[in-house]
Amino acid sequence: METYFNELASLLDRSLAPGEVYTCAFDAEASDFVRMNRGKIRQPGSVLQRYLRLHLIRGQRHAEQCFVLSGDLARPILDADTVIAVDGKITSVGHLKDLDTTAAKTTIDAKGTALAHWRPSSE
Repeated sequence: METYFNELASLLDRSLAPGEVYTCAFDAEASDFVRMNRGKIRQPGSVLQRYLRLHLIRGQRHAEQCFVLSGDLARPILDADTVIAVDGKITSVGHLKDLDTTAAKTTIDAKGTALAHWRPSSE
């Protein structure tokens, strides 16, 4: 995760326009787990989550955005408005008009949260 953060910070540093500064908060989790019931394994799984809250400052102007990161720094922000997850894992990312959501049991309006795709070069 440290490599991931360092590469992400380097990308942010290179992306600043003259006169801009930023602060950011990075929250991440990479863990494996097993849910048990009566001494038997019921659900093995893993979690890989990365979130970045970016606060961009230029003079008296401020902007803040929260990003859900997962993938490739060459494509830091996906062109998408819909994420489909099945059993807790993202299975599709794209535009609502192009994806089959007929089996969806839950819809969540993320209210402008951005999804970025990021894959570390070495981790």
